[in-house]
Amino acid sequence: MRKKKEKLFFQRQIDEEKKREALLIRKRIEAKFGEAKKWHNLDRARYRGRWKVAIQVLMAFLVTDCKRMAKLLKERWEEFLEQLKEWEERLKEKGNLEEIKAK
Repeated sequence: MRKKKEKLFFQRQIDEEKKREALLIRKRIEAKFGEAKKWHNLDRARYRGRWKVAIQVLMAFLVTDCKRMAKLLKERWEEFLEQLKEWEERLKEKGNLEEIKAK
């Protein structure tokens, strides 16, 4: 009897951990739907018919994904430019920058 209770206790702990992980994933997904609803007019369908509504939803999420990709690329680009500046400073310190520009 005691082993069953211990087993149930540990099973509940595992279930709680899985629930937390699932809630974190769900939170991120729900945020995307909230953005689409608020900023891309998905609170009401503009057209009638299953296919037309499906196209509206696909277009809204395509725009949302493009905005996210642009944001990520901008961040990466800024990191890349900072790294280039660091490399240029290192080459100046070594005196190799003039040799590279001459080539």
